[in-house]
Amino acid sequence: GEVVIVNVILADNRREVGFTVSRAGENIVDVSLATTYVTEFLRERAAAVGKKMADYDLTKLSQLTRLTEQALNAGDLPVPDLAIGAIAEMNQRYALAVGLNKQGLGDEWAAMLGQRVLAVTTLAGSGESGLGGNNKPAIEAQLYKPKGVARDEQGNYYIADEGNHAIRKVAVNGVITTYSGLGIPQFSGDGGPASDAGLWWPRTLVAAPGGMLYVADTLNMRIRQINLADGTIATVAGNPDQANGAFLNDFAGDGGPASQAKLAGVRGMALDSLGNLVFADTWDNDGGSWHHIRRIERNGTVGTLVGVDGVHGFNGDGKPGRETQINYVNQVALDAQDNVYFADARNHRVRRYDMRTQIVTTVAGNGQDGVGAEGVLATETTLSSPYGVAVDREGRIFIAERGSRRVRVVGTDGKIRTLAGGGTYTGDGAAGSVAFTEPHDLVLEPDGNLLMCDSRAAKVRRIWLKWGF
Repeated sequence: GEVVIVNVILADNRREVGFTVSRAGENIVDVSLATTYVTEFLRERAAAVGKKMADYDLTKLSQLTRLTEQALNAGDLPVPDLAIGAIAEMNQRYALAVGLNKQGLGDEWAAMLGQRVLAVTTLAGSGESGLGGNNKPAIEAQLYKPKGVARDEQGNYYIADEGNHAIRKVAVNGVITTYSGLGIPQFSGDGGPASDAGLWWPRTLVAAPGGMLYVADTLNMRIRQINLADGTIATVAGNPDQANGAFLNDFAGDGGPASQAKLAGVRGMALDSLGNLVFADTWDNDGGSWHHIRRIERNGTVGTLVGVDGVHGFNGDGKPGRETQINYVNQVALDAQDNVYFADARNHRVRRYDMRTQIVTTVAGNGQDGVGAEGVLATETTLSSPYGVAVDREGRIFIAERGSRRVRVVGTDGKIRTLAGGGTYTGDGAAGSVAFTEPHDLVLEPDGNLLMCDSRAAKVRRIWLKWGF
């Protein structure tokens, strides 16, 4: 056979390029189209480890084409053992759709694209917990309870590797290093290089325009800032009291400088359109209860948007933020109008603080814990410990449920469905077949894909929304 390039022009004038093998007398066009998207995933996977397609044996693609041909005849498709990912599982539905039109897809190809399978791949983490793999491809590295991830303007990724008390960096070439943190719980390093600084349970990261990285240094009761240009680290919020070798959770300082405020335990953070930093400040123990959503203005002043001092729980919707009880908010996200969406985990709801009216409402979850129904209004179904939340430009709400181990989406029609998770396969593959262990923070990438920290699985995963959503 001879290797040829197949160009597919989609309805929106987007071009996809794939490889196939020409074999006389075979219906190669249909086979080519069925494998095009797998080829593109293969290309992305190669780029993730700093390689090009030419670095790999392209007979793997020929094998995939032949397997697809066999599937067309047999009505079933095995998962090929691809050297750089089991992403070809998504081909199953392609092959079935192609098989309905042996003489050429024509217009039916466009219809099939609307049914194409979402895929999940791994950005970082081998699945083995630990602190290992520096200077290797990120997908071969050990992580330990990764909770947050951020992407800078150059395309580097930073992972809040909480259990390792470190920030790991995945460079554009796919290689991972430890960027900050000493591997032990410690507070140190302000004013010096982040590589020499001590962290204690870093939970969330936010990359700001202009080259700044905000770090939720949770058990140091601080928010810290790393200048990515020169690598220096400094504290921008939090001045905790200390007793018996530990910093104390507290809540104080509203109306004053954030650098002097008392913080309880910073978790999710997000930047609004004006550069103000919104964050969840959550902790409770025998010494007190602190459940608030706070904001640091660009002038450095801190204040509280949501939460009742000293009380956590649920006292209903429709109240101003400062009269609304919340219960363990893990992540916050902002929409195009700077309204604040927050994962109110122990209330089993995702809620919204309207920045204009200052009123809080529920956008998903009825307050009951459980695996929710599909295709119903989001406010009428159950959620199970929502930990992660993200909102895209269209207003769709993505929810990571720690309890049900799924990622769900609320559409613009207000109805909810499962996007990924709930399966049994721990590797990379079709979104509906993969298994998650502890979905945590969600982050939308500039190209529209969705990152998710699968904390206890020791991985950062990518849901390829741009290919099939």
